This record gives sequence, C-alpha cells and structure tokens, in this order.
Amino acid sequence: MDYYQELLKALGKSDDVEYLFRTQRPDNQKYAGSFYAQHAGNATTGFREPSNEPGKGYKLQPKSYRTLYLDPRATDAVHSWFRDQNIATYAVPEADEKGRPTGHLLIKSAEEQKHGNKTLSKDQTLTRVPYSKEPVIGYHPLEFGPSAASPRGSSGDVHYGNKITEVHPRPARLGKAGIAAALAGGAGAASAGELRRAAGDVAESFLPLGLTPSTLAPGTLTPEQRAASDAATQRKRQQEEAAKMKAQALLRTGVPMPDEYRKGGRVRMI
Repeated sequence: MDYYQELLKALGKSDDVEYLFRTQRPDNQKYAGSFYAQHAGNATTGFREPSNEPGKGYKLQPKSYRTLYLDPRATDAVHSWFRDQNIATYAVPEADEKGRPTGHLLIKSAEEQKHGNKTLSKDQTLTRVPYSKEPVIGYHPLEFGPSAASPRGSSGDVHYGNKITEVHPRPARLGKAGIAAALAGGAGAASAGELRRAAGDVAESFLPLGLTPSTLAPGTLTPEQRAASDAATQRKRQQEEAAKMKAQALLRTGVPMPDEYRKGGRVRMI
C-alpha cells in the first residue's frame, strides 16, 4: 500500500501540504509506520493505526492546531512537565524583546502551586528547549490541539509522535500538484543527491514541449531557441541549488541543546 497516496486521497486536497513524513514505533517494527502531512501554518494531519486499536486499519486523524518538532531529549523534558497531572502548566514559543521567535519552546507554571518540596510561581519557566518548525529525521512531532494548556488533572492537549524516519519536502516549483508528483517521481529526503536528481527531472518537465537542456544541440538552434534554452538551463540550475540547500537543511540535525534540561520519566509514545 502506498500510504502517502492514501493519506493525500483521504485529505481530498493537498495544495497547502508542505511536507510529508513518516514515524516508526520502536516497539513494533512490523508496523508500517505513521504518515503525516504538514500543512502551511505548521498544522499536521496524521494517517495511522491507533495504538489502542490494533488491526482496525489506518485512519485520518484530526488536524493539529500547531505542530513543533523536538529532538528526543527535548521531547522528554517537555513530556515530564506537560503531562504531569499534579500541576497546571502551559506551553508557549519563546519570543525576544521585539516579539521575534527565538526557536525555543517554554513550559511554564500556570499558577502558584506546590511541586514536591518546592513552590512554583505563576508563569515560572520550568523547561526551555529548542524546536524546529519543519520535520527533521530523528525528531519527534508534537501535535498541539487548540489549547496549549495542561490544567491540573490533565495530561494536556498534545499528541507525542514517534521518531521521524523519513521526510519528503514539496519542491516549490511543483506548485499545487507538488507532493504527489514528487513522490511519484521518487523525490525524497534520503539524500541531497537524490533530491537534486529528482529536481532536475522535474525542472525539465516544465520546459516548453520538445525543448530540454539535455537534448538540444547548441549549433542547431535559432537565436530564439538558444535564448529559451539558456533561460531554461539557468532556471534548472537555480532550482537544483534551491533543492540542494533545502535538502542540506533537512539533513542537519545537530541542534545545540541548552543546559537547563529537566529530565523526566520514560516517555511512552502513542
């Protein structure tokens, strides 16, 4: 089964899909994986078999309000505070003094409250971790619902996904048909080289019919054809460079981690 195509079919439209990605449950390697679409605006829709309903097949999950991507240690830190039902907490992206995002997620105390032998003050930062707004291999998706709060007695409105094992970006040049066309042509994020090759194939398909840089002989062209060929070749080079930069960005996972991690218990991914 082509789960990505089934996901896109279930969505009904994919014009706002920016990435497709897959996660794998570490305790069930026979499971094909959970498949996700990231939409514009950092919302995601999952397509998976619920872990508490084995054998009942894949289902389209509710669209998240916002999804952030964290490395495993950051996920543990968030999980240990946000899912603690004995305290009230909330999650908020950090901003600097000018209101610009810093790329860190804060878990804060929602009220003055006791936590063990300590008293937490209202709005006290309990942990601060870096996040990515784009899926990264090795990271976990955290799908937040409409509320980023976890009141006392609640484990919070968030789904903790498993580790991402593959990512498929939408090449910008593909427009509304991009994701499905890229997958059909074999474009993925396994390596920058594969993405560049797929980008080149797609770029040629957008040239005027019968006119491709790989088949034209410069000595046989009219001035108009030569100008069109040169322009097409330049576009192709620019597209390949853009694809290369995007692939390299996706493959970089060495985000420096802050010292102030609060380590919690073992995370059970669902």
